[in-house]
Amino acid sequence: MNPPGTAPRKEPFRYVVWSLVAATLVIAIIFSLVVTGYFLRGSTAKECSFCADWQTDVAPAVRTGPDSVHIVMQPDTSIHHNKIPIVNIYLNEKDVSNQSLIAASGIDAVISPPEGLVFSSNSSVTLQGKAVAGNETLPVHLQIVATYPDTGRRVVIGAQIF
Repeated sequence: MNPPGTAPRKEPFRYVVWSLVAATLVIAIIFSLVVTGYFLRGSTAKECSFCADWQTDVAPAVRTGPDSVHIVMQPDTSIHHNKIPIVNIYLNEKDVSNQSLIAASGIDAVISPPEGLVFSSNSSVTLQGKAVAGNETLPVHLQIVATYPDTGRRVVIGAQIF
């Protein structure tokens, strides 16, 4: 019982519990703000060793007929390369970069011009043949890959499934 003229005593256990709950909430709020701020600001290249550089060279492919595809090289002319990058074309994971490679692999396709795609503005090739036709059950997967001798990187600069 409480002495006369004094307020009832509250148990110290309640204060401890409420203090721990309040401290936990404050820590959770601070942690969420820190994490949100980190993700919103993004990461720099120094922090992200696995991040690829933005790729500005492209080689889009367009179907021009039921059995033909046209590819046009569009390199970023603002970037200077000490050694000219090499362009390879893969059709269903087989290298069809030039007519010699196509003949050696036995693929039913023709590339025009026979030298293949060159890394220069508006260089273009046309692939034709049964291997390029594809159908609903067996689509054609086309990839254009650039190899940069200056850095040793291989980058897909064009990919299309027909």
